[in-house]
Amino acid sequence: LWVVGWRIDERVKVTEDTKQVLCLKFKRG
Repeated sequence: LWVVGWRIDERVKVTEDTKQVLCLKFKRG
């Protein structure tokens, strides 16, 4: 169970990082 929760948490972190990167590119663009 902890493995599944860890994988989901990692996916959420990646999603949040992607949103921040897209926001920075949008503002600079």
